[in-house]
Order: sequence, then C-alpha cells, then structure tokens
Amino acid sequence: MHPSISPPTSSGIRSSRRRRVALATGAAGLTAVVVAGGYLATSAWFQDTETVTGNAVSTGTLSIGERTGLPLQVEGLLPGQSVDRSFTFTNDGSADFTYSISLKNVVGSSGRTLTPAQIDTVKQWITVDLSSAGDHAAGTLAAPPKLTGIGDVAPGKSAEVDVKVGLSGPNATDDAQGFAATFDVEIVADQKR
Repeated sequence: MHPSISPPTSSGIRSSRRRRVALATGAAGLTAVVVAGGYLATSAWFQDTETVTGNAVSTGTLSIGERTGLPLQVEGLLPGQSVDRSFTFTNDGSADFTYSISLKNVVGSSGRTLTPAQIDTVKQWITVDLSSAGDHAAGTLAAPPKLTGIGDVAPGKSAEVDVKVGLSGPNATDDAQGFAATFDVEIVADQKR
C-alpha cells in the first residue's frame, strides 16, 4: 500500500507562493545591485591628473666649525699664579645652537715619584675657571668646571670661551713641582628650541 497524500490546503499554497515571491523579489533586487554596481565600477567619468615634478625635502645641520685657541697650553705655572687663555668656535651648520663646555679625561702625572693620592691632591690645587656668554663656572682639575646650555650661536657666528688656569698659592707644596696634566675640552652643541 502506498501512503496517501493529502491535497494541499489553501493556507499551505498561499504560504508557499509567498516564499517564492519573496525569493524572486530578493533575487531580482540582488541582481539589480550587482548590475548597477558593475555599471558604476566600469562606467566612464571625466578625470584629469597632473604630476608636478621637482619637489624636494632637505634637513638642516648642526655643526661646530673652526676652533681657534685649542688645544690650551699653559706651562711653567707657579704657586699663586694664574694664566688667562681663550678659545673660539663657529657655527658651521644651518641651525642656531646653545652650547656646553666641560673638561673631560683629566690625567695627572709627575716627573717625581708621587702616589696616586698625592697626584689627586695636586689636581685639586690647579684651578680652572670657565666664562662664556655671561656665565661662569669654577673648579679644579680634580673637580672640573662645566658650563651647561649657554650662549646662542647663529649660523656663521662664533662663540668665545675664556679660561683662567691657576695654581693655588697657599695650598701648593713641593708635590706640585714638575706636575703635568692633560685633559680634553668638550664642546657640545644643542639645537636651540
């Protein structure tokens, strides 16, 4: 025996038709969007393009240029005596800068036999004063002075630093005889903000 199939009801037929109509309408709408999108993507509209050549970018420079008066040379210093020296440097860059001056890598030695402690003591007797752009810093070879963030040097202009080196009169003993020291003068330029 075969199962019996009952005829569809009128409400079932309406529901099925509604689904087919909705699917057909949705498919037609989707087709319209795809066709319209394809048309807009491939349709021609007027356009103009200009290419401008010769554009360029370059950066500035920060450069300490020519130095005069360096290295500093002070010889034959006696107790209670001081010697004035100066040096200058230029701004060879394209930007204004401020500068710092310090003494680095101080090494003392003696032609006589001195202990490291005696050498350190003699370094305390040798005074160093730095002056530039209205600022001043004093110290010794044991505790070197430092001028920080001073001056304003425009491109093509120079800065001058005055240096005074002395041997402390009341403190210096015979340990200071024949003493020699070397050091570096460090000039640091910072772009003016």
